[in-house]
Amino acid sequence: MKQHVILLVIAATFILTSFLTIRQYISGKIYSNNPTINGHLVGSYIFVKSDNKIIAGDYVDKARHYHVDFLANLSGKGSFDFYLAGKGIDTTFLKSFTTFESEVVTWDIQYPGEIKK
Repeated sequence: MKQHVILLVIAATFILTSFLTIRQYISGKIYSNNPTINGHLVGSYIFVKSDNKIIAGDYVDKARHYHVDFLANLSGKGSFDFYLAGKGIDTTFLKSFTTFESEVVTWDIQYPGEIKK
């Protein structure tokens, strides 16, 4: 009897926590107020890390758009840290999320740095 209760608790925990994982879609445009920098942003790489591991990323296209999708565990533990890297661009921390407003998020990013020669 006791083993059945333990198995039931384990199964219920597994089922409840599996609903806390969703497919998260984040897309938008990256830009700078400096037109010279905008050219360098094309082809750069936006990536997201969670638990110190890269879980998703995308290259910025010619129109400076990106689209990242990943499985997000929304159990309230940890964060999703976004970075940008590219030619002439040091790996730059952009923003950290702990929650998302919805499964589909539009996030336009103003590049905060300078381009190195």
